[in-house]
Order: sequence, then structure tokens, then C-alpha cells
Amino acid sequence: MTLYDDKKEKCAVCRKESTFIVLTSTNSFGSPDLDLRPAGQERHSISFRLQECKYCGYVNTSIGKLKANAEKTMSEPAFIDIQNEQIRIQSFKKFFKASLFAENANELGQAAYYSLCSAWFSDDVNNAAYSDLGRTRALQLFQRYLAEHNLSEEDALNVKIQMIDLSRRIADWQLAKKLANEVLDRTTNETIKTVASFQLSLIERRSTDVHTIEQAGALDEE
Repeated sequence: MTLYDDKKEKCAVCRKESTFIVLTSTNSFGSPDLDLRPAGQERHSISFRLQECKYCGYVNTSIGKLKANAEKTMSEPAFIDIQNEQIRIQSFKKFFKASLFAENANELGQAAYYSLCSAWFSDDVNNAAYSDLGRTRALQLFQRYLAEHNLSEEDALNVKIQMIDLSRRIADWQLAKKLANEVLDRTTNETIKTVASFQLSLIERRSTDVHTIEQAGALDEE
């Protein structure tokens, strides 16, 4: 069951107050997608994880908290363009802006995740252009995250697993295949091997479709 409540927050940027629906409980029953989008009710309730000020456009998990370099972000062309663009997919817009804020706060992993979320909401309304935009940005941010942070081998492999799906979904076959082979060469984890092998089969078929981790396991058992 998914439960909600109302909460008032004063924006840390413009100091104006808004009322938000707050998620208090949800579930993720079922298999997540290969890019780790959760199943169940959590699949769609992710939108409530972020608050967006309806007056100035600031976005954070709580608009009462000021993220580092927030005002600088709001003065940059990337933010101004997305803020002023007439986008019907409000969750795409909210999460894409959150990605900009996180990037300027040097939270590259979080920025990549928010950009991926923006693609998920675009998938739901079959908007390929925004889906590709969100995934392309997420992929670039994950690449920077790997390059600029000294991650453990396990954490780096987990990031690359998501990057395989990101590159496959935007039809960057060369990068997707390279990443899948890198993961297979460097892991002893059977689950990760199964997912990477399944991705290679999808790459060979030139499939950009969404698939679940459960489907990857089913393929391995055939």
C-alpha cells in the first residue's frame, strides 16, 4: 500500500511557502528493470521524492534545504532553458532540474540518478526525445562519476551495469557492448554475469526495449 500526507515547506531560495504531497509508505513488489527502475507502486511514486517550488522552480528533496551552488545553477542557461520550456511531463522537468542542482553540488552519482528518473517518466508517456535526453545525460554523468571518484571495484561494476542499459536504450551499441564485456571480464558475481550476458544478447539483436532483471535470469535458465 502507498500512503501519502501533506506537508508545508518554505523555499530556501525565494522564501515562499508551498504545500506538498509527501510519500510515507510504498512497495516495490516485483522485479526491477535492468536499469534498476523499481517495480510495484514505487515505480510511479518516485515522483514524490522531490519537491519543486512553484514560484521559483527550485528542486530538492526538501525545498527548505539549500543545496550548494543552487542560486548559481538557477542563473545558468541549462536551468533557464528547461525552466522556461513548455513541458507537459512535469516529473521529467522536476527530475531533470534536480540533476542540474546535484551536478553543481558535485553530487555526480545523484545527478545521474535524477537524470535517469527523468527518462523513466518520459518512457511512461512514450516521449522518445526526452527519454533519450535523460539517458544521454545520465550516461555522461556516470562516466564523470567513475572518472572523478575512487570507487571500489564492486561499486564501479554496479555503476557500469546501469551504464550498459543506458547505452543500449539509446542505441549506442559500441559502448554498450564494450561495457558489457568489461563487466564480464572483471566480475565473479553470478547475478551480474547473468545480467551482462543478457544485455549482450539484447545488443546483438539491436533491442532498445525495456527488460527486467527477472527476464535476464529466465534467459540464463533456458
